[in-house]
Amino acid sequence: MRIQPIILVLLLIFNAPIAQGKPVKSRLNLDSTITQLSLISDISLYKQVFKESYKLAPVDQKEDLKVIDKILLAVKYAAHSDSINAQSNRLFAEAEKLASLQKDEALNIWVNSHIGFYYYSYSALIKAFPYYLKSARALQIIPYIDLIKANDVLKMNAYYYGNINDPKKAILFLETALQHTETDSPDHASFHFNLGQYYLAINDIPKAEAQQIRCQKSALRNNNIIYYAKALGELAKIEVTRKNYYLAEQLLIEDIALSEKAEDLRNTMYAQIQLGKVYILKKEYQKAKTYFDKAYTYASRKSYLYSYEKTIVENLLLLAKETNNSQAELAYY
Repeated sequence: MRIQPIILVLLLIFNAPIAQGKPVKSRLNLDSTITQLSLISDISLYKQVFKESYKLAPVDQKEDLKVIDKILLAVKYAAHSDSINAQSNRLFAEAEKLASLQKDEALNIWVNSHIGFYYYSYSALIKAFPYYLKSARALQIIPYIDLIKANDVLKMNAYYYGNINDPKKAILFLETALQHTETDSPDHASFHFNLGQYYLAINDIPKAEAQQIRCQKSALRNNNIIYYAKALGELAKIEVTRKNYYLAEQLLIEDIALSEKAEDLRNTMYAQIQLGKVYILKKEYQKAKTYFDKAYTYASRKSYLYSYEKTIVENLLLLAKETNNSQAELAYY
């Protein structure tokens, strides 16, 4: 990625006219800047581009950009290390302190959502909680139009609350975001997918199934193979509730094939776990063990996937008991 085209884009953003009735501080310009800067994965290049973009920025956005810089840089360090790390921790703490001094609620929501999502992404749910608590409270007050990267903020909050067994709050966030999402957006399929998960969590099977079918249609329309695969996995869960184990099996086999084709190792692992559970229900224990073993190979490599590793071991232990394999049973304790 060359630096000159990026700077030209940012120059156009900063000099674009501010539409009437839009939020103060030109939220749209900030959104566009964040989007452009987020696309740069190379940290050295990012630092060069940010330095130039900061020079071009209007005076009233410079303090915001200092905070944004620290958050985006922290996110990039986390992505490079694929872990919670000291550099990201320091940058997030600095961003939080700077944002709190500005008394800008929308900026603080964006900051807290990102810090929370950082911890959530690596399964540190307790550390994530205070940041999401702050952002969720503020989201009850701040209008959608005043938010920075509104859909990203709502998505990050929804994913967290859905994960800690508050699906109704997650649905509220995602339904709001979906109202403001174009059908060709990469988020369109993911919002339907997650809404389907949360409706299934409250046992609303018709809505859960409808959302996954919409996810598939959106994924096909936008050539998003991985969300098509993910939807297959969720439809398989629905078929399990109906005791249609053969259909669930076929859906998960297709999910795994597409996930492997897309080289999405985490979704492949997740689908393998679900297929292993289906084979237990079908009493096809050797097939179940095969898929749990495959899933374990990936889960055991990542410390933040401990909860999945634990699930796999619990199911392998169940298999050992079902097959009276006392030696394997002892090995899993």
